[in-house]
Amino acid sequence: MIDLKDIARLKNTFEVRDLAFEVFKFIEEQIPSLELDKEEEEEEDGDGKDDGGSGDCEGEKGEPISGDEEGDGKDDGSKADGDEAEKGSGTKDKPLSSKQLGQLDKAIKKQNEFLNGDVKKKKLSKSDLKSLNAMEESGIEMKEVEFELQSEYTDNVYDKKQNVYIIKNVTQNLIDSNQFPEMFSAHNGAKFANSDSIKEGLILGKMLGKKLKIRAEEKDLKFNRLRSGKIDSRMIASCGYGNESIFEKIECFSYNPGILHISIDNSGSMSGGRLRQAMKTTAAIAKACSMIDNMEVVVSARSADNVGHSREYIPVIAIIYDSRKDHLSKLINIMPQVNACGTTPEGLCFSALMDEIVNASRGKDSYFINMCDGMPYFNGYRGESAMRHTKLQVGKMRKEGIKILSYFIGSDRGGSDWEKSNFQKMYGKDSEFVNTNNLISLARTMNDKFLETV
Repeated sequence: MIDLKDIARLKNTFEVRDLAFEVFKFIEEQIPSLELDKEEEEEEDGDGKDDGGSGDCEGEKGEPISGDEEGDGKDDGSKADGDEAEKGSGTKDKPLSSKQLGQLDKAIKKQNEFLNGDVKKKKLSKSDLKSLNAMEESGIEMKEVEFELQSEYTDNVYDKKQNVYIIKNVTQNLIDSNQFPEMFSAHNGAKFANSDSIKEGLILGKMLGKKLKIRAEEKDLKFNRLRSGKIDSRMIASCGYGNESIFEKIECFSYNPGILHISIDNSGSMSGGRLRQAMKTTAAIAKACSMIDNMEVVVSARSADNVGHSREYIPVIAIIYDSRKDHLSKLINIMPQVNACGTTPEGLCFSALMDEIVNASRGKDSYFINMCDGMPYFNGYRGESAMRHTKLQVGKMRKEGIKILSYFIGSDRGGSDWEKSNFQKMYGKDSEFVNTNNLISLARTMNDKFLETV
């Protein structure tokens, strides 16, 4: 077998030319003989003087015309054009032409550059460059999530893996690039209705913020009549009477800085009123927390989409707002462009974003608020296996000290008994079936969760 490294070493020598000729001969012998030029074939068919036989032709009276009159009937290939030279004794020992040698030199040079990693780059089109910049700006990464899948017909359990896209910063450029065409759209038909719901949520949030102000308050507790500490000026007069407990101590109680991660299920079943209700609640909580000095908010949306040019159907979780670096106006502009689409890859998305959530909670009071309307589902990820996997991810958050609060987004009644049962399997005692449009109920559940840190 011919080694390309040997070709590079022997380049520009007679050995290379001989070797190249041998390669050329070998390749030529492996392919069928080329057909005659189309024009020559039509000409020969027209005059009827070529029967495809030995090369002798018949005249009008059927008399054979000797090869001497039309040539000797032999072709050594010297009259053929380009690569159509006929294989034969004339071609066997004929050296390569200067043109063929030049082509061979270029091919060898190109192969050597490829082997050395010296690949010439081509310019991207403007649209591809714009999409690439938008994805880089958004900090997109793919994470592989492992989970167990139980057979529907047996007790067998299989280990499965699923890739999940994480978008760490949804921007308008990313939406306009159409890389996630179903999950985000600047021309979303429900955009105006979503915007109205968000405006209502901001109004609700101003009232909610006043009820959650307790987190920003500091309490000072004074202890007096102590035997050590700072002298209490009011007790100095009693020193002459043997009173030694004239000191005081003031202790200040305040809440740790907090971070709240709100994750919205924007699967197809959330379409219409349910998604608008979730957006309204999210806007209210974000506005309320913006009124509290030591509370940050991160908002993410999760679903599945046909991603990129390949349109691969894959789970996606996207951070659309982060108060640590974004103004509230970004939430107001981006969230209305979120569409209800795809399926419900609950635990898959939670697992993919787990490191982000845990790292952000270090040294803070951390809360995770989930808003969804039902069962997890994505292709084979469904049923009891999917619920167990989702429950496992929720348990991991709890072990990290993250407080969980899950709101079921459904009818005013909060969902059927079957929905409640499955919802509680995944989120346990942290499940809430309250009407999130009810300010009193919303404030009560949030304050109960906030005050658990006291």
